[in-house]
Amino acid sequence: MPVPTMRMLAGLAAVVAAAALSLPGTVGPAEATPLIPLSAPVTWSARLGPVPKADTHTAPALTTITLAGGKTRRLLFWTGPVASGGVLQISYQTSISLRRNRWSGPGLVDSGKATTQARVAAAPIGAIGSGQVIVVWNEAKASSILYSIGKAGKGTALTWGPTAAIPGAATSNGPAVFSALDSDTIIVAWKVISSDSIDFVVGKLAGSTAVKWGKIGVIKGAATTTTPAIAEANTGKDTGALYVFWKTPGSLGRIDFAATTDPLPSVPKWTKPRPLPSKVRTPTAPSAQAIGKQLRFPLLIVFQKAGGSTLDYVTLGAHNGVAGPFAVPHIKSANGTAISPGVLAAQAPATLGAARPPDPENVFYEPFVRPCAGC
Repeated sequence: MPVPTMRMLAGLAAVVAAAALSLPGTVGPAEATPLIPLSAPVTWSARLGPVPKADTHTAPALTTITLAGGKTRRLLFWTGPVASGGVLQISYQTSISLRRNRWSGPGLVDSGKATTQARVAAAPIGAIGSGQVIVVWNEAKASSILYSIGKAGKGTALTWGPTAAIPGAATSNGPAVFSALDSDTIIVAWKVISSDSIDFVVGKLAGSTAVKWGKIGVIKGAATTTTPAIAEANTGKDTGALYVFWKTPGSLGRIDFAATTDPLPSVPKWTKPRPLPSKVRTPTAPSAQAIGKQLRFPLLIVFQKAGGSTLDYVTLGAHNGVAGPFAVPHIKSANGTAISPGVLAAQAPATLGAARPPDPENVFYEPFVRPCAGC
């Protein structure tokens, strides 16, 4: 299970000492450990954007796919434009130059037939070099969770397979999707439509445009009112520690998390949920990403601060040591963020005097690196 180069941002370094290989969350106190020694803040660039023609109604999604020959392609997904009936089509753009804010023209997932009213999720799928991406969303004006698989060609447009439903999956929020380190295995997590519980399902690519889904499971003790976040840290050859993070119920919920090991069985077993430190509170869904060398620990968790649109982050080590919170400079968020190796993106808050979301707003983004060896 090699570390997929599709998750590495060309030109940005992320070098951090490797952490211990035991699964986090199996021992220790009920709350994640406070600030640990040798931790240092992430280094952020200036804010970039807005992404041309990306006017989104929800938090966006970011992912990176790998093409034949090892070239990578950064993809941004967002909700809009508005289709007939007031539902939102799902658009995407390809980054041509992050530093120069150059992007392709927008395309539509499944030729515009993919519609939703909540945020979408995206992840690479298939073998490294396949150029494939899976997009997952809550069906517009319904509770089903749908998906479609796109494939990159010579240009920036993607060719999309048919839209299909994940059997038995139902939500009123946007789901989360993540490609496990072995690349053809994915996991989807979501808030259950009838409660605040979090369900999940593991799937394997079957052919080029379909996924064979396993049995739906539940993360025992987890409760949320928003979209979960999924992240994984590589812990060794062919192994990883996979996490789900979520905002607990309430206007200013804490962030809880649970972990499991990768390779993923058909129905993974999760550690008992535990919270980040009590000062970490948020009104929206968090986002998370491994930022160590070769996607090892620590994990970066970004969240919207209480009482405004500014962002904070913490880092989580292999044994649940937490550094932070620290401020994310420059970029702000209306409703949560999207994260991919080396880049954080968000829907901008409504400008003064302008209509508030769900009216569309611009997408801004901010590259980051963690350059300190041994932190």
